[in-house]
Amino acid sequence: MPLYRISRLLAEAGSLVVRVCEGRFGITRREWRLMSYLALSGGVPPSELARCAGLDKARTSRVIASLLEKRLIVRTPKPSDRRQAIVQLTEEGRRIHDEVLPLTRRINQELLAVLSDDEVDWLDGVLDRLQARAETVVATFDAELPRARRHVGGARRPV
Repeated sequence: MPLYRISRLLAEAGSLVVRVCEGRFGITRREWRLMSYLALSGGVPPSELARCAGLDKARTSRVIASLLEKRLIVRTPKPSDRRQAIVQLTEEGRRIHDEVLPLTRRINQELLAVLSDDEVDWLDGVLDRLQARAETVVATFDAELPRARRHVGGARRPV
């Protein structure tokens, strides 16, 4: 059950990233994810940010709102179409990103320290292939499976 094992790995090692982000810098892991993409891109429309981060548009919108409130990003309307905008890190957002990045890199390097360089390369390639396959599997099963109905409450199940 690879999904279970990957989930356990993320829960264990990812908890350190959460502690860095939330405990030291007051940002969530999702906020950190968006900030990382913005640091690489310099600025993108929210829809592209959602796609790159692998989040739905509604969740991305909530994270953007939170980052705006914390003054870690700015949202600038495009001059050609004021309905569209570009999201960018502020100086404070960049400063936090630049402090968090080496800490998260160190956690990842410590995790990979049990592997040789060849094994790290192999793992990277395997993860790329698994990601591509996951997208295919999701597309295949998407129409067959019911959507989660989280808005009706946690314990309720369709009868």
